[in-house]
Amino acid sequence: MKSLRSTLILLAIVTVFGAYIYFNERGPIAEKDAVVLLRSDPQQVSQVVLSQNGSSLTLKKDGALWKVQRDKPTVAVPAEEEAVQTFLKELQLVQSPTVVADDPKNSKEFGLEKPAVSLQFADAKIEFGSAPSFDATKVYARLTNSGKTQVALLPDTLKTSASKPFADWRDKAALRVKIEDVQAVSMRAPALAANFEKTKSAEEGAANEWSLTRPVETKAEGSTVESLLTQLTGTTAAKFLDDNPKSLKEWGLDKPQAQVDIVTQEGPLSLHFGKKTAGGYAAKNSLSPAVFEVPSSLFGLINRPLRDWRDKKVVEFETDKIKQITVTFGGKTKTFEQKDEKWREVGVKADDSAKGKEAADAAHRALMDLLFAVQSLEAQDFVDKIESPAKYGLDKPWLALKMDDITLQLGDKDKLYAQTINPALSVLSSSAKDSLQKPLDTLFNPGK
Repeated sequence: MKSLRSTLILLAIVTVFGAYIYFNERGPIAEKDAVVLLRSDPQQVSQVVLSQNGSSLTLKKDGALWKVQRDKPTVAVPAEEEAVQTFLKELQLVQSPTVVADDPKNSKEFGLEKPAVSLQFADAKIEFGSAPSFDATKVYARLTNSGKTQVALLPDTLKTSASKPFADWRDKAALRVKIEDVQAVSMRAPALAANFEKTKSAEEGAANEWSLTRPVETKAEGSTVESLLTQLTGTTAAKFLDDNPKSLKEWGLDKPQAQVDIVTQEGPLSLHFGKKTAGGYAAKNSLSPAVFEVPSSLFGLINRPLRDWRDKKVVEFETDKIKQITVTFGGKTKTFEQKDEKWREVGVKADDSAKGKEAADAAHRALMDLLFAVQSLEAQDFVDKIESPAKYGLDKPWLALKMDDITLQLGDKDKLYAQTINPALSVLSSSAKDSLQKPLDTLFNPGK
């Protein structure tokens, strides 16, 4: 009995695996009683020519990308990948409920005397005629494949796809970017000149990490960099201004006022911003000669000061992993150690009285509040060219902390400055001082 059960399980696995192989190798399964006129493998198709009312469009694979070429006037631009792949899936299986005629002599009755729309790829050609009077969802089509010609009824959706104009095929993204493939980004704009490098690719549930390498070397705000990359792909051209510009100077693109250069695993990409237009800015990417219009908001995302692209976290640590803290404030220094999940001051004898326990608990809570406040500190701006410590109040710090091997000093001089091992100073908001003041008073001035 056990042997029979094992055999049945094995048979089921083989059947499922066989169906998987069949479907993926052979493509979609034909409908019952349908006549299969043509099968194709989307991975093997590299070019499709569409004839539309005397003009033609060509979908052509260019490396890993697809381009669409128009013959009147001639221009080749990136095609929208999803639109091309959807179309190729339609061509994966061409089937008909019936073949109307083999080697038809009278094409006129099928609207195929002078077909307005046709498509051709590899050895196959499909010419579309008129719809039959009895079914508006079908269309007569003449299919020539491997020397054999047949007229059959096909879904009118295939003719609709083959009739799509040039504008519907072209990729309208300002710059199509696969964020996971980006390795470096360089930006130049009136308010910014900076280079970024991806230092760590995202693991599951995590984010990519980025470094700023120019004009200073520091950690970048990764979410800001990736938000721009997302916007580049998500922003579409409001309109195309010139598909074959004779002069980039006309659009202010001979000397772009802003540009983004991206290094990917597939190669470099770039987007240039030219002159101001009624609806935004003239722009051009490295994938096409076409000049198009992008909204001012995209230019604004790039044209932001350096501080907006930097990691604003002053100091990073995990509160539960810190074991010892030395705090210097108001001319006094105290050291605390964490034991049994409680912070206690080093060198101070434990007081087991109710009042002593209450004071110790209050100090523990204050120290936790201080850690959370420090952990939340964020820079509003940065000072990269540091002068004398006295200029920033760091010759006599308002607060100094040493948390295990992490050091932090805050100077209070017209603004609140933070100094860590990072060579730059962080400029903090005035409210940052307020968040620190209360726990510090509890620790150093409990009666206040």
